Amino acid sequence: MSLKSLLNPLLAPFQFRSFPPARSGWNRIQTVRISPGAATKEQLIRQYARDLRFPSWSGENWDSFEESLRSFGSSVQENGSRPLKVRIWHGGCPLANAPADLMTYCEILHDLVTIPHDSGIRFEVLFRKSDRDVMNQLLQEMPG
Repeated sequence: MSLKSLLNPLLAPFQFRSFPPARSGWNRIQTVRISPGAATKEQLIRQYARDLRFPSWSGENWDSFEESLRSFGSSVQENGSRPLKVRIWHGGCPLANAPADLMTYCEILHDLVTIPHDSGIRFEVLFRKSDRDVMNQLLQEMPG
């Protein structure tokens, strides 16, 4: 049995790496870098809002966060083009002290990666390899 089969299914579409991805000079990749200090839902959503320039109506709740991510595909970059990929790199396990929020966050990211978007934008979610077991344990401990 492979390690991947032991992972919580929510984590299956995510990549776990030892090093962050190299900065892309290609302007069609939009990178969001989530700092290790994202301990609350509000802090996490603010990082996305800053990096992806969420609309002013966007709030700091999960429904608004998901809607803002889904509507991001219709936004246009400063150079007039839309990104083809959004790469989300986590510098640490977010929401480690809030497992219920971590579960909701992973569900949203899982859907972003696995469900095609009308805009054609692909989402790529990356975490540090060292956080895989921590996240898996937190998610496994959540009630069914």
